[in-house]
Amino acid sequence: MFVYVSNKRLAWVGSVFQYSTDATAWWEIVSAEQRAVLEGLEQPGLEYPFLIIEWFPESEWDKEGPATSNAFEFVSMEEGEELLRDLHTTLQRNVAAGKTPPPADVTFCNVFVLQNDFRGDPRKPGADHMGVLDHHHVDQEWLMYAVDEVEDWDGPPPGFPWRHGG
Repeated sequence: MFVYVSNKRLAWVGSVFQYSTDATAWWEIVSAEQRAVLEGLEQPGLEYPFLIIEWFPESEWDKEGPATSNAFEFVSMEEGEELLRDLHTTLQRNVAAGKTPPPADVTFCNVFVLQNDFRGDPRKPGADHMGVLDHHHVDQEWLMYAVDEVEDWDGPPPGFPWRHGG
């Protein structure tokens, strides 16, 4: 898997390609301005579908920050499930130990579901268009419903392996 990620403070993923030939062809149409803020990352062994987890380390919660310096983690569906279950477990343990839970509105991470190549907006290749991807803002309520499998809720998305009922 080949990914282009911005190197700015507020990072974004500019594109995702399964094959290096597609990544190279896309790079040729990226403007010099965008090239200056993008870096290519190879993610060997990663296959569709997979998740991009955008961690928010500035949040007041008890998890060791992102796995990479750019705050993105590229993981299989199974690895993503494990990471989010671990986060849920950590939060439960902290509350059981008497720690004050994070405010209800804290978003721990965004989870993007990648089913196929992502090229962003063809009018401005490499710019931040991650909002068009299937994504979810993971807060305490999302974790509670996703991990505890509460029946009266619409999320997480059908592609997530731990979604109850399918």
